[in-house]
Amino acid sequence: MFPADLRRPIMVLVPAAELGLRLGLIGTAVKFGRDWPALPATVVRTGTALFFLVAVGALNEMRQRRPDAGCGCFGELSGTPIGLRTIARPGLPCASAVATLGLPPLRMPSSSAEAELWLASSQWRRYAGQVSAGSPSDVWREGCWRFVVYPGYARGRPVDIVFAVYLQSRRPAVRAAVLDADTDEVLGPTGTRESAVL
Repeated sequence: MFPADLRRPIMVLVPAAELGLRLGLIGTAVKFGRDWPALPATVVRTGTALFFLVAVGALNEMRQRRPDAGCGCFGELSGTPIGLRTIARPGLPCASAVATLGLPPLRMPSSSAEAELWLASSQWRRYAGQVSAGSPSDVWREGCWRFVVYPGYARGRPVDIVFAVYLQSRRPAVRAAVLDADTDEVLGPTGTRESAVL
C-alpha cells in the first residue's frame, strides 16, 4: 500500500507506535497517589482506538483491492489471503480501547490481604461495589482462616464486610458476610436482614 522507499521506515514505525501505545496504556491505567493523569489516559486510549481503526480500514481495503494477497503483518510469512478473522484481530483492540474512554483508573490492592482476596475470590467482586475504603479496617487469623474486614455501605447504612480466606489450599475458599456496623447483625448482600453466617 506504500511506495517502495517508505516500506522499511513504516515497518519500523508501526511496531514502535504499537509498543508506545501499549506502554502508554499501562502507564495511565493506574491511579498514582491523588492525581490521576485523566487527559494523558484519554489521549492514549483515543490514539490506540485510532491506530487499530486505521489497521481495520487498511486490511479491508487491501482485501477488496487484492483479495489474493496476505496482510503483510509478518513480511513474506503473511501469504494467507485476508479474511474476516484477520480484520477482526485489530477490530477487537479498537473496540476495547473505545470502551475504556472515560473510565476511571484501576485501583491496585493496598495490602497483601486485599491482593489475596482479589486473586482468589468471586466473593470480592460480588461485594467490591459496597466497600468504602481502600484498605481493611481489621485483619486477623484464627486457625486456618484469615479474616479481613472492610468498611462499606449497603442501602445507605454503614456495614462491615467480612471476608474469610481459607489458608491451607492452593485455591483458597473465600466466604463473605455483611454485618450492620452498629449492631453486628448479619445482613444479605444488598443490606437486608439475613439469617446466614460465615
